[in-house]
Amino acid sequence: MASLVLTDSSQLTSDSQHLGMYSSPVASLVLTDSSQLTSDSQHLGIYSSPVASLVLTDSSQLTSDSQHLGIYSSPVASLVLTDSSQLTSDSQHLAMVRMNVLSDALKSINNAEKRGKRQVLLRPCSKVIVKFLTVMMKHGYIGEFEIVDDHRSGKIVVNLTGRLNKCGVISPRFDVPINDIEKWTNNLLPSRQFGYVVLTTSGGIMDHEEARRKHLGGKILGFFF
Repeated sequence: MASLVLTDSSQLTSDSQHLGMYSSPVASLVLTDSSQLTSDSQHLGIYSSPVASLVLTDSSQLTSDSQHLGIYSSPVASLVLTDSSQLTSDSQHLAMVRMNVLSDALKSINNAEKRGKRQVLLRPCSKVIVKFLTVMMKHGYIGEFEIVDDHRSGKIVVNLTGRLNKCGVISPRFDVPINDIEKWTNNLLPSRQFGYVVLTTSGGIMDHEEARRKHLGGKILGFFF
């Protein structure tokens, strides 16, 4: 579930030694008992120090694959040494707590439209957001937008026209073959002549009509009408 910092025991400070050490010719790990973990770190199951990071886990959950890497077990915790290339997609999903920036951006646009605002500020900026907004602007559902480089994650100022009723993301991003595009538009849009479904395809991010013209299927990103 995590990568542990390996260090030479000569680098352990006297402060860290009182926590107890597990030493081997390869590495020294700082062991601690769970009473010293804060509620935040207990929730994550991780204890970090300048010397090492420890993962607290029930030893019964360790697979035979991980056991050959070297395990120190105690009634309190089990430590697993592993490198990040061995993380499964499930544990990577847990390790990366990322908010869906496209979803947040579209929610901000929806809220601004409901309040009758003429502009909305979106942050952070991403390529997917910019391309989604470009499709919306092409069909006149929003006005022009400006990308502002703030030397951080970037932000976008979007001009609103009052035409947009609703926009949103579809999660997870389902695969949509070209033959299923009409089924998705019927489910998501109020009528055939009203609104667009946005897809990410091998030819880029585009609305469903363009994808149909180019005979491209793809993954569904979201919709607007």
